[in-house]
Amino acid sequence: MSRAVELFERAAELGFKEAYFELATIFNEDMDDSGIAKDMVRAVEHYEIAAKQGHVTARHNLGVNDSNAGNCDLALKHWMISAKLGSAGSLNAIKDLYTKGLASKSDYAGALRGYHDAVTEMSSPERDNVMKTMRDGAKA
Repeated sequence: MSRAVELFERAAELGFKEAYFELATIFNEDMDDSGIAKDMVRAVEHYEIAAKQGHVTARHNLGVNDSNAGNCDLALKHWMISAKLGSAGSLNAIKDLYTKGLASKSDYAGALRGYHDAVTEMSSPERDNVMKTMRDGAKA
């Protein structure tokens, strides 16, 4: 695992946003026999860099971290960004905040519109055909 961290760090130095996300994920996990201890400070640093480079799941995870820390306002901001980039998990988190009275109706409506726009923009007949083929293959 330490070799993997070295390689991800090298890839991150070269600007590969996925490497920052993978490093954050490694440091966000409890230590097992891999020898890498949980280090939330390092995890958050890597999530922040990946998020600034447009990594949607990293942005969502920053929201989760802030929500767990009790900072719902900052969590909402992260989730608004990632929902508008097509994150269903972030949209659901905003819905949860709304049902608890921690987000406004306009926050949720804005996230819903942004999510819909992102999903619509990413759709194409080719992608739809692939998804249908994958679903049909899973049923067989």
